[in-house]
Amino acid sequence: MKNRILRAWVKKQEKYYQVKQINFASKTITVKDFLIKEKTFKFNEVVLERYTRLADMKERQICEGDILHWHNPTNFSVDNYGIVRWLTISFLLDTSGKWALYKPAHFLENYACRMEIVGNIHQNPELLQKNIWDSTADNVWKKFGGLNG
Repeated sequence: MKNRILRAWVKKQEKYYQVKQINFASKTITVKDFLIKEKTFKFNEVVLERYTRLADMKERQICEGDILHWHNPTNFSVDNYGIVRWLTISFLLDTSGKWALYKPAHFLENYACRMEIVGNIHQNPELLQKNIWDSTADNVWKKFGGLNG
């Protein structure tokens, strides 16, 4: 697994890129695509998301903003979904609308290998319409903010 720290979602292009450089003086982010071409965007054109340094059951890197699916270990007929979020000092799994508002970091760390990335909040907004998340969770998330506040 590559040692990545951040990925960048470029809003206008609706595409993820690997972050190459962040320039705080010019407030720009330089990204790299798979063709090794570099592009530079302003801070407000990009959403930065942190990698968790964890992998899902298919060995894909789990990142902030990913939507994960797993079965309840005590009841395999129950499907569970959660959004990986960053909240102040650690990653949490937002499972609001289900049996808990947030799963703590150790839950994600202990069970990541049993979870599967089924999408992300940018490219798969239809997954968010499954009544899994309610407005209360969104309000909590906005109150505490994430990487992009």
